[in-house]
Amino acid sequence: MRQSGYTFVELLVVVVIVGAVAAAVVATQTSVDSEQTLDAAASEVAAAFRFARSEALRTGEPHGVDANSFSKRVRVYRLDTSVSPPVVDYSVRHPIDKKLYDLNFATDPFLEPVDLASVLFWFEGVMFPSGFCGFEASGTPKYEDFAGVHMLTSGTVTLTAGGETRTVSVAPMNGRVTIQ
Repeated sequence: MRQSGYTFVELLVVVVIVGAVAAAVVATQTSVDSEQTLDAAASEVAAAFRFARSEALRTGEPHGVDANSFSKRVRVYRLDTSVSPPVVDYSVRHPIDKKLYDLNFATDPFLEPVDLASVLFWFEGVMFPSGFCGFEASGTPKYEDFAGVHMLTSGTVTLTAGGETRTVSVAPMNGRVTIQ
């Protein structure tokens, strides 16, 4: 009399194959999720620069972005020129949710998987990288300090997640913001 069924080896092979397929699906899904999160975070950073520029154009007052890879924050500010020296005012509010325009990569669960890897803004006459990028009333990117106004020569914010990288760039002269 013959008994039908599966041997232990056959069951083990099936379990190993199913496990390998499940691991591949999970790895692919994780990669897709981190890439989508990275794209969304890069869009948020680019939107902060675009908003600061548009507010400078709209109000005629200098606005800018303070991006800091050490504190893992990107904040929009208004430069209060009614006092001397001018003061950075971080009370700018997001146009949609009306909260302070402050992207915090260290505490925001949406942004937390993304690393604000580097912030490099170079300005004429300024020999160190700066995380501040201001926009004049004309929309031109600049940096203002005690020595005067310095025009942007190059500006990038680099974000990483899951082995992927996105770079947000601000163009000299016109302040155009792009994501690569």
